[in-house]
Amino acid sequence: MDPGKVLELVRPLVMVVDGWGTVLAVHGGCGGFLGHDLAALPGTNVLHLVAAAERNDVASYFLSQAGEEVKTALLPLPFRVHLVDADGREHAVDVIPTGQPDDPEIGGWVVVLVPLAMQAGPSRSLAAELGGAPRSEVKQLLAEELELDNADWTTRVFLVDLPSGRVTAGRNSDVRMHAAIAEAIADGWDPWLQIGRGEGSFDVSVDDAPPVIRSDASLAGWNFIESAPVYAHGELVAAYVRLSHSPNRSSFDHVRTNVESRLRELIEVTQLLLTRWRDQDALRAAASFDPLTGLANRETLNGALALNEDSVAVIYIDIDHFKAVNDEYGHAVGDRVLVEVGRRVSSACRRDDVVARVGGDEFVVLLRCVDEVIAGRICRRILDEVRVPFTLIDGPRDISVSIGLAMRSDGDDMVEQADRAMLAAKRQGRARLVLAS
Repeated sequence: MDPGKVLELVRPLVMVVDGWGTVLAVHGGCGGFLGHDLAALPGTNVLHLVAAAERNDVASYFLSQAGEEVKTALLPLPFRVHLVDADGREHAVDVIPTGQPDDPEIGGWVVVLVPLAMQAGPSRSLAAELGGAPRSEVKQLLAEELELDNADWTTRVFLVDLPSGRVTAGRNSDVRMHAAIAEAIADGWDPWLQIGRGEGSFDVSVDDAPPVIRSDASLAGWNFIESAPVYAHGELVAAYVRLSHSPNRSSFDHVRTNVESRLRELIEVTQLLLTRWRDQDALRAAASFDPLTGLANRETLNGALALNEDSVAVIYIDIDHFKAVNDEYGHAVGDRVLVEVGRRVSSACRRDDVVARVGGDEFVVLLRCVDEVIAGRICRRILDEVRVPFTLIDGPRDISVSIGLAMRSDGDDMVEQADRAMLAAKRQGRARLVLAS
């Protein structure tokens, strides 16, 4: 067996680098390595492959190892850097160095470079999530997990967020297909529905795909298309669309088991992340919103008030005779009245106003960028909206509210001012507005 031939068939890249960083020899990289011409690398400086922000650290690492004896050659630990591909994109790569042997036939460090994309599991997206990366970045990493580019194969993966239809691509250069998939989804394309939960993926002939996808796939040379659903909490929340190019169908079938295994693992990681995000969102919502009406709660209102904007006003609203509603119709009907009043108050306000439920039948609205005229107009809209007869089954027909309005006044508690004005409206006969003095 020829050891050199075996080494050339290794997918990672094996380099020999001297003390100045000059590449002496290159082996492996079977199928291509980040799009570089491997034959042209000997004689160049390895730091040219390293992302600019990390070059000094990499140079310092190897300089610190200079002069080490052969017996310590295996001590350096693997580390991770970002290498730049032929198109200028950065890729995380694990570097596995073997000290500086003093064998004159080698004359430098032996370094193995393994892109994270070659690893067996989708670890980059999990690491990014644990590191606090934005969700958009984590989704892009998920879409990159099964990317492949070599002389015979090309694979791209797109993550579809359901039901919004938003599509995430691993590469910005795939913007045409990104847009084509989004357009097809908007027109009702949903091949992942052909697959039950846990059943894997569904092959779709490119010839049978929507025209907008078929057109761009032909331009890119992709001849296979596959989709797979992703569930979280038992609900279909996302899907993967994978487009590939291979010389012939038989070669595709040859690696299908491997591809399916990687895809299943990617789906499991995606399920984990989407479930985590949904749980986080639910916790935030529970901490920020009233569970009955879906309006902001007191804590959210206080946070908005703390911004201390100049042109703000506070409306304090109390439902008239609400205790009588609960006594006559029951608390279930009372809850429906609260929900409907909250909806009507919100509809009378503007998009950026903060509408909160702060007590049993009490609501507070924070108005931004208003003067007394505009604030008064919104208060009267609220009165009119609530006066419209209710159509609740087995519930009251007529409901009214009392409103207190407070404008910004330095040194005073606006909510307390508006509350006192609301109590004055109650004393004056209810179903009216009183401006805080």
